[in-house]
Amino acid sequence: MPRALGAIRREHLEAFFVALGELGNAPATISILFRALRPFWRWLVEEDEIERTPMQRMRAPSVPLNPPPVLSDEQSALLLAACLGTDLIARRDLAMLSLLLDTGIRRGELAAPGWATSTSASGWPSSRRRPRRAGAAARSSTATRRPRR
Repeated sequence: MPRALGAIRREHLEAFFVALGELGNAPATISILFRALRPFWRWLVEEDEIERTPMQRMRAPSVPLNPPPVLSDEQSALLLAACLGTDLIARRDLAMLSLLLDTGIRRGELAAPGWATSTSASGWPSSRRRPRRAGAAARSSTATRRPRR
């Protein structure tokens, strides 16, 4: 790989990204690096350091979807059964697990400091995944059921 910026060509960058993959980097990591380098090369063109960017016609590497494993019904039932009890901790755990399982919110959204105060007009918790984009959490029979006292 050349050390002078003007000597770096598309082939060099392609070889660099292939080498990153061969070193065991995840496709998402390579894609993030690709997207970080593109503005750098544009900036070099704007500053007249190079004539044209070597990334001009390069496409971003594709990132395969890799969804996390989903709990089976039996696993969910075992989790909820582990929270049965009448003490405060068991009720808290049951409420949190019910909300997570029924609405599909992320654990970070459940633990967010503003969660308790951000409710929709119906009085149900709302999720703030992105700034100024709120959505009411879905309800199900598990989440709306009153605990036995």
